Parts: sequence; structure tokens; C-alpha cells
Amino acid sequence: MKPKGCLLQVHVLMDNWEVQKVNLINLKMAISASLLLLPTEFTEEGLYAKICSLLYMGDLRMLFAEDKNKAKRLLREVLKEHVSDGC
Repeated sequence: MKPKGCLLQVHVLMDNWEVQKVNLINLKMAISASLLLLPTEFTEEGLYAKICSLLYMGDLRMLFAEDKNKAKRLLREVLKEHVSDGC
């Protein structure tokens, strides 16, 4: 419960150039880390799977509470929605 007379401070993350820059750096780092973790030969889907799996590395919930195939399941859904029919 908030004490009487206290103001609640809310910080809203705006999508501005600084946020876009940090997101771009994060994407580049995820791709770099994935390339280092993959074997010398891999598929495009393998790259996406490795990037997706980075989300869950080190998450203790994945050891006992979460679905071990969560990253693969999420990737299948994303690929189904966003990959074209070869056009």
C-alpha cells in the first residue's frame, strides 16, 4: 500500500533513436553469439533456432518448470507466420 501523499513514478520506455540503437546492437550481438555457437555448416533455420535459444540460456526455469522445446515451438510459429512461399 502506498503511503498517503506519495507520488508514484512511472518510467515509460519510448521508441526513439536511442532505443532503436540499443535494439540494433542487441540484434547484432545475438547474431554474433549464435554464429560462434553454431558448427561451421548450418542452415538458416538453425541460425534462427540458435538465436531463439539464447533467450532461454541460463534461465533456471528451463531446468524444471518450462517446456524444454519452448524455443523450437516459438520458432516454428514465427517461421510459419513470416516466411514467404519462396517468392
